[in-house]
Amino acid sequence: MIPQIEFMKAFFKNPQRVGTFAQSSQLLAQRVTKYMDEKVRCVIELGAGTGRITEQILKRIPNNSKLLCFEIDEMLIQYLKKKFDDSRLAIINDSAENLEIYLKKYGYKKADYIISALPLTMMPKHKRDFILDTILSHLKKGGKYIQIQYSLNDKKRIKNFFPYQKVRFFLANIPPVFIYVCTKR
Repeated sequence: MIPQIEFMKAFFKNPQRVGTFAQSSQLLAQRVTKYMDEKVRCVIELGAGTGRITEQILKRIPNNSKLLCFEIDEMLIQYLKKKFDDSRLAIINDSAENLEIYLKKYGYKKADYIISALPLTMMPKHKRDFILDTILSHLKKGGKYIQIQYSLNDKKRIKNFFPYQKVRFFLANIPPVFIYVCTKR
């Protein structure tokens, strides 16, 4: 397991890359995945970190589905590869901006769910907008985009891409988070 102190070091070394000083809580991982149903074919996770949410997604998805798990921090990628041995999981060391490449590689056009812990607030506007547009373009109609954020700073920006959204405040995490649940219409 990656000790919390090492996770914090990674954050302070590059906060735009890691996004938070603490790993997601187990309760947050369970809450985020409760918005999923079990009849999924393809799930994308952006910013997998230490895999707390990854683990919960794998518990919910059927054997014939795929989880494309994106992470750009090399230390976390190595940790994820050691932690998980599951044929449904593809651990991808690349940016969310390139998710279309990997959807095609694994034989999918659209994802049923896209779950993100990316630090949108810390990104330059053009990159954030490109990622949100990419998410919208590669989510099936009726699919859900679930975003974990530590503030409401990007609520209007996300609403520009996903007009139908519900935001829930979740205290059982350090720090507390807002969970955006957006449905593509």
